[in-house]
Amino acid sequence: MKKKPLPFSAWLAMISAAVALFLVIVVIILNAFFDFASTPLSLLLVFAVLAGGLVLLAGETLVGRPLGKLLSELRSVSLETRPQASFARVKEMRAIYRAVRALWLQSQKLTSCLFSTIETYSTGFFYHLDGEDRVYVNQKFREICDEEGEGGFVPMAEFERMHKKVTALYYHAEYRAYLLEDFRWVRLHTNRHKNFFFGLLYDITGEVNAIKKIERDRDIDPLTGLYNRFAFTNLAANILNDNSIKTAAVVMWDIDKLKGINDTYGHDNGDRYLREFATALKTLEDYGGLIARRSGDEFLALVYGDDREQIEPLIAGINDTIEAMTVSLDNDAVAKMQASYGVAWYPEDGTALEELIKRADAALYKNKQRPNVMNKTS
Repeated sequence: MKKKPLPFSAWLAMISAAVALFLVIVVIILNAFFDFASTPLSLLLVFAVLAGGLVLLAGETLVGRPLGKLLSELRSVSLETRPQASFARVKEMRAIYRAVRALWLQSQKLTSCLFSTIETYSTGFFYHLDGEDRVYVNQKFREICDEEGEGGFVPMAEFERMHKKVTALYYHAEYRAYLLEDFRWVRLHTNRHKNFFFGLLYDITGEVNAIKKIERDRDIDPLTGLYNRFAFTNLAANILNDNSIKTAAVVMWDIDKLKGINDTYGHDNGDRYLREFATALKTLEDYGGLIARRSGDEFLALVYGDDREQIEPLIAGINDTIEAMTVSLDNDAVAKMQASYGVAWYPEDGTALEELIKRADAALYKNKQRPNVMNKTS
């Protein structure tokens, strides 16, 4: 078991008592040889006791009080409070004061360097020492949290309110970022040590927007604004893997006579024709449908619900809209919208996406051989 250390005053009292006891023993030994009279003997004993008292007084004055004052000042030192230049008659005590002050100045330089570096990179920063009822936040942290005021120490309750503004709304695991109420994205890194807790806060809205643009360029067909084949395959497969899906339809459309429009009126008019067709299909998105441009003139949709009776009218409605559409072309020309389609049903025709696409493709090819293809549902 580790022994509890004694305070300096206890050690000084024991030393003083030891000095007095030693002198008393010396007086007794001398009395045995020289046989002092009672009065000189008493005076010698009093002197021995006084000598011990003087040692106690000198030690307390020269060492004890300065040491106590040093201890008190060390306990009050913080990043904001500079150690005071206390006066002490003992050389070693003055050296201790100077060492403490030098250490504090060094910590100030390191802290200033750290804070300057953080500010240079426009980073929010906070730290909290265990046992403290306040937290340091820099000005950038306040700005990111949309708080007025300069950096400095704030009460714990105020920091918790700011921290909640950052973390309360939504966390995106892929971006590793929190979404704020004003639609900014921020990333928060925290680290907890034994005696303190600190964190860094970054505004990464630009980074997230750049990622979204890359994702959009990767997943979206630039001509029609629909998903491309790659994105449709990933998203539709995830939907079909959801065990809660009861019924779904994979629908494939193929625009008829697009090549003739391109050859007769030019590709700009052909692109207009494609965009108008895509706009008609986007109506399915209002019902949770997933729409994509599969290739040049082929389109795919995944529509799901509780049963066929819920889905079939949606498909029929889209086909009726397409059949009634006309597209204005250059030179006052008008082209009637024409397309063939095929449907495959989950789970009757298959449960895997690729299998359903093949079944829908086969149904489309069969419908192309029939008249009034827009009225066929399978």
